[in-house]
Amino acid sequence: MNMIPTAASGARRAAPLAPPLARALDFLVADESAAATWVVGGGLRDRLSGRPVSDLDLVTAADALGTATRLAARMRGSLVVLDRARDIARVVWSGAAGPVTLDLARLARPDLTGDLAARDFTVNALALSLAADVAELLQHGGAPLAARLTDPTGGLADLADGRLRMVAEANLDDDPLRLIRGVRLAAELGLSVDGATRRAITARASSLSLPAPERLRQELLRALASPRAGMALDLADAVGLLDVLFGELAAGRGVQQSLPHDRDVRRHSLDAAIGAAWLLGRIEGERTAPVPARLNLPPAFVAAVDAAAPDLAPFFAQAPTMDELPRRAWLLLGALLHDIGKVRTAQADPLSGRLRFPGHAEAGAQMTRVIARRLRACAPGVAYLEGMVRCHMLPLWLSSGPPLDGRIVHRYFRAAGELGVDAALFSLADNAAKAPLETPGAERMAATFSSLMRAWFHERERLVESRPAVDGRSLQAALGLAPGPQLGSLLSGLREAVAAGEVAADDAESALAWARRRLPPAGA
Repeated sequence: MNMIPTAASGARRAAPLAPPLARALDFLVADESAAATWVVGGGLRDRLSGRPVSDLDLVTAADALGTATRLAARMRGSLVVLDRARDIARVVWSGAAGPVTLDLARLARPDLTGDLAARDFTVNALALSLAADVAELLQHGGAPLAARLTDPTGGLADLADGRLRMVAEANLDDDPLRLIRGVRLAAELGLSVDGATRRAITARASSLSLPAPERLRQELLRALASPRAGMALDLADAVGLLDVLFGELAAGRGVQQSLPHDRDVRRHSLDAAIGAAWLLGRIEGERTAPVPARLNLPPAFVAAVDAAAPDLAPFFAQAPTMDELPRRAWLLLGALLHDIGKVRTAQADPLSGRLRFPGHAEAGAQMTRVIARRLRACAPGVAYLEGMVRCHMLPLWLSSGPPLDGRIVHRYFRAAGELGVDAALFSLADNAAKAPLETPGAERMAATFSSLMRAWFHERERLVESRPAVDGRSLQAALGLAPGPQLGSLLSGLREAVAAGEVAADDAESALAWARRRLPPAGA
């Protein structure tokens, strides 16, 4: 599996290097520190793999902070001192697709070879001297770039063979964050982790509790942002990292559930998250990936998701990022945590012996808020995860109840808001991580999902936002009401009546008549 493009050096590709970086390299080549400065690590790896580059790492034997200060001033970037004692600085620019960054660090070892030998994985232990035609080589990538690289640990061969391999076990001990970074890199680049590296990560899994929570959060969510998020979850589980990250998830191991569940709480949670990753991939255009064997995914679910994909793809692609990471990553983290409240709420039915979990969604939401704060997530991220866990059962309840009408759909989105889209999608993966559904049940769930998607994307004004022709002031004036719970109840009921088609949205008289009929008789 050769991951290094081999096009001729004269073949021009679409610019993969963010424009500020190309200009910054031109400046650095002319800087007094150029002779002792190298581009290293991920930017080189990504260009060899044909990926665009929006951040670069450089090491220098000179004054890193001084060089970064000159660069920021000349290129109108923002200077961030990352570690003054170790002489590490960052220059940041605004780019069309997000921040563009260039990190400069003083060599961590006496020379370049020693610095590269101290890195995490061989595919990151690559260097390109600024004395080379650096900007042009990075712009082209491929074989011309590979020929000019310093590669003391065999990273080029590993990249070409699709292999992620540690440089040395001791390097994993130097920074335990590298354990989860290995999972992230394997997912992002589609690499398989070699046996010795996998064993070394497994042996050190417990040390993953040591890095700063915000660094752990970013590595994990970056792995979940990858199109291979299901692979990342499987790998993190296989090497023992998931249980260290989330003891609340590990507590579900061995907690058996009654039918339709056919696996314990922990396994179900992991499988549901992997199912959600598969569905997201389907939405994003991956139509050839086989359904994971652990899922019982009915054809009706797949057909419903395919039909909604033209609406869902831009919904997820254009959603605002949280902590600079896309919505899909947060959905998958919520999926992984969705049932953590079950351990706390488990009760055996005294008659049937069936294990039930009353209130597990609310308990899980509270636990998820604690986890999200533990990971130093941003406020929108905390709210998203908590809301996802709290709402995850709603679509199942809808599909088990009476046929959907406008009133039920309105109540659903009033409770869930925009998260109702995410919860509806996840409900399909949640139910695919159980025993196989009978066809009528699967079709009801698929129909519920489709109705909710249609309401949100195509009938939002009538069903979700439904606004009657009268507002609170109009009701107060016409009916002699004071502000309070009664007025709020009438307004909520009116919105439901509009969604149900009982009151026309543009008919104030019928809205007032509807409200009058619901007032208690005079003197009552």
